[in-house]
Amino acid sequence: MSENKKKYAYWMKPSMVEEMIEMLDMANATSKSDFVCQAVQFYIGYLHQQKCIDYLSPILAQTIKSEIESVEKNVSEMLFKLAVEQAK
Repeated sequence: MSENKKKYAYWMKPSMVEEMIEMLDMANATSKSDFVCQAVQFYIGYLHQQKCIDYLSPILAQTIKSEIESVEKNVSEMLFKLAVEQAK
């Protein structure tokens, strides 16, 4: 279900407005208002993604670290066994 749009007034630099007009086709926007709505939605999504990354990064790092430690332990055990066999 779509919300009704309301009019808001914001200050923008004229150079930014010119660049926005040039990029309307590239953004597949029908108007400057549509362009701004798309840009704001994109930025909100970006900020939400940053929060997820900040939350998940330590978890992923710890998981990867524990997997590497497990592989290191297995390789060390195998090298020790090979050294014992070779010493015999």
